[in-house]
Amino acid sequence: MMSMKKFILRCRLFLSTFKKREYHESKGFIYELEDDKFKELPIEEQAKHVQKSWNRYMREK
Repeated sequence: MMSMKKFILRCRLFLSTFKKREYHESKGFIYELEDDKFKELPIEEQAKHVQKSWNRYMREK
């Protein structure tokens, strides 16, 4: 039974090597933490700013 599972998995892996993959250039979310004003904010405020930036980034996508 186990050898049959291994055989099927190996066949699937072998066949997947022939499948053409699409590569998408993706832009990553980068938040600038180097701002001195940002570093002086309390943790809660920093989290709010990062969340706002993330939401803005997701809307632009």
